Amino acid sequence: MDELNIWESDYRFMMIVWDNAPVGSGKLVELCRAILGWEKSTTYNAIRRMSEKGLIKNDNATVYVVIPRERVQAVESDR
Repeated sequence: MDELNIWESDYRFMMIVWDNAPVGSGKLVELCRAILGWEKSTTYNAIRRMSEKGLIKNDNATVYVVIPRERVQAVESDR
């Protein structure tokens, strides 16, 4: 379950993804800028990291949820 071990900033990013998926990566950049104050490169790095962890999938510039919010929250509450 190491893939579900995420930092607070990544969790805030995932909250946006969970609330809006499927979402285009360009729209996700806009949302992260407005909500988190992130630059474009920060958002794309988060997409890459969360994709590598298997939480999301980025397919043709559209981000999809792979691991639901409830599963991550359950793992975090068990810690």
